Amino acid sequence: MIKNLGIRNFLLLLFLFSAILPFFVLGAPISMKVDESSLYIARTDGTIEVWNKSSGSLIKSFSNEIEAWSFETDGTKFYIGSEDAVLHVFDLATGARDKINLSLTSSAPIIFSLKLDKDSQLLYAGLSDGNIIVINTPDLSIAKIIGKHERPVAALMLDEVYLYSVSLEGVIKVWDRPALVLLKNITIQAYDEETARPTGNIRTAIIEDSKVYMAYTLEKIRIWDLTTDSLLKEVNAHPGGDVMAIVSDGEYIFSSSIGEARGVKRWTLEGELVKPVLNVGDYNPLKLAVDNNYLYVGTREGGILVYDKSNWNLTRKFGDFTWYARYEANKPTPYSKKRVNPMLPIFIAFAFFFVIAVIIEAYAHIRKKPGKLTWSVVRKFFASFVKVEDVLKILGITSIIILIVGIINPRLAFPYYVSNLKIIYYFDALVKRGSFLPIWFLLLPTLAYWMTKKSKKGVRYLASALALAIAVVVYLLAPKLV
Repeated sequence: MIKNLGIRNFLLLLFLFSAILPFFVLGAPISMKVDESSLYIARTDGTIEVWNKSSGSLIKSFSNEIEAWSFETDGTKFYIGSEDAVLHVFDLATGARDKINLSLTSSAPIIFSLKLDKDSQLLYAGLSDGNIIVINTPDLSIAKIIGKHERPVAALMLDEVYLYSVSLEGVIKVWDRPALVLLKNITIQAYDEETARPTGNIRTAIIEDSKVYMAYTLEKIRIWDLTTDSLLKEVNAHPGGDVMAIVSDGEYIFSSSIGEARGVKRWTLEGELVKPVLNVGDYNPLKLAVDNNYLYVGTREGGILVYDKSNWNLTRKFGDFTWYARYEANKPTPYSKKRVNPMLPIFIAFAFFFVIAVIIEAYAHIRKKPGKLTWSVVRKFFASFVKVEDVLKILGITSIIILIVGIINPRLAFPYYVSNLKIIYYFDALVKRGSFLPIWFLLLPTLAYWMTKKSKKGVRYLASALALAIAVVVYLLAPKLV
């Protein structure tokens, strides 16, 4: 099929595919940790900040060009997991830097989650390929590779005896910590039994009092009893929004959501809502940290809000609340809220060569025609330049490329896809909020034009307009995941 396209249409294919790249979606929020005296923040660009949590003064800051996905610290060293399987290590006192590559194959999986065991000086890293790698922190050597999960390891948790790993396929693995031997698997149901709707991907999880509290991308929090391996409760924590963060102080659970559903909520360990709900105003609470007296809210805007847990009073604000706006303006990446095409230079190059190819071929075509250069001659040339069959081929090849990318990395091409998805939600996950969106609006009108190509011009145009209207109606009425 490709050999019949010709150089002009091959350029058009690359031109179209590079234009679709903005629909590949990624995202990585900031991370926060707190100890007795300091608050530690890691941002998506790899910047690390250490704040005095009492005075709100910045103690130290490390600037990096790392696309950070996970973060862990013991107060002296910082561990940042990047998207290319590299674990970066920073020494707080000296500023010295080190790193280790955790890639086990030719691919470079994302380091999705990190958990530090200070007593044994072991760092557990959960990867997007499902592996869990155990690292000796003194010399950054790999102690053991355990696993593996079928999908990315969303969270790692420790108690006095066990290591728990939670993955996006909906499985909790329980490991004996000294031997690092798998003891059991706990399968988490993927659907709400009453509505048969998917619960979404697990964003993160915490453990408290032999219970696992899991935060989902589709508004829910689920509580699992590790002693009975059963679901204790499921709550619609933040209707209409994703649960972005979940933390515990041993007495309560705190969760947050951004956007229209933004806010912070407090729950009992049994999953009962404790009112009032914390109103954060126009800020978006992206990450949470908690100590005995205060709740620290890391906003998407960049600053930190500190609330007294006893009365929800805002006691302090510190940090730069313009950070996110400046980051978007100055550091356009696939993680930005504005979807900037990461292949813009290549897109421009293809556009330039495509236009040059059109001009050269038009000149050669028109010179062969006897007589004067007329608008009719020019129009006939452009009418035959790209046939409708060529457009269908290009859309087909582009769709295959997107599908291959989606199979290799579903999070990249179809970030809202979840396993065991009911068929009625596939349009929402793959098209409406996936990378097939531009293909959908181009494919139906093109098919209609092709099917009526032997009809009059008015019929062809009417059929294409009707097909476009159908595409819009299906887009608007298709069932949504939430």
